[in-house]
Amino acid sequence: PFVIDAESHTLQYDWTLWFLHRPPGTRITDYEQATKAVKTFSTAQEFWELYSYLVRPSELPYTSEYHVFKRGVRPIWEDPTNINGGKWIFRLKKAYSSQAWEAILIALVGGGEGDFGGEPLGDEVVGAVISVRRGNDDIISVWNKSGSNGSVNLKIRDAIRRVIGLPQFVAVEYKIHSESMRE
Repeated sequence: PFVIDAESHTLQYDWTLWFLHRPPGTRITDYEQATKAVKTFSTAQEFWELYSYLVRPSELPYTSEYHVFKRGVRPIWEDPTNINGGKWIFRLKKAYSSQAWEAILIALVGGGEGDFGGEPLGDEVVGAVISVRRGNDDIISVWNKSGSNGSVNLKIRDAIRRVIGLPQFVAVEYKIHSESMRE
C-alpha cells in the first residue's frame, strides 16, 4: 500500500504565489495593484497542495502571469530586494513552457544543491515569473538580487539551463531591473 508521510517538509524559504491577468485590449496602470497574492507556502506539502489546483500555464488565457517570490518580496522591479537586481529571460514554445515552468518551480522552492539552492544561489535568487503571451512562445524569467554580479548571474543562467534541459542554441537574455525601469 501507498503510505503518505504526514511529517512536514519545511522549505528553506517561504514563498508566495502571485497572479496577474490583463484582458486583451486593456492597459494596466498600476501593475503592483493588478498583481494579486494568491497564497504563501512554507512546506513541500503546502506547495504541492497549491500546485495541484493551479491551472497549467498552457491552459491560461493570454496575458496572464504566475509569479513565485520569496515571502515579503513583491514581484516588481521597485521592491527593495529587487531594485538592484535583474532577471534571466527566455522564450519557450508553448508546448514546452508548462513543463519548464514546473521544473523551475521545483528547483526554486525545493532549493536543492545544483538547482537554485545552496550558496550563493539560494540567497541570490528571489523569484520566477511565467508570462503567457499570444503567439507561439511564453516567457519565463528568473529574478535575482544583484544585477551587477556577473559570476553569480552566469551561475544562475547555467542552473536554469541544467534544470530545464535548455539547449545552448536557445537564447537567454539578462536584463538589469534599473534598465527596464528606464525603458
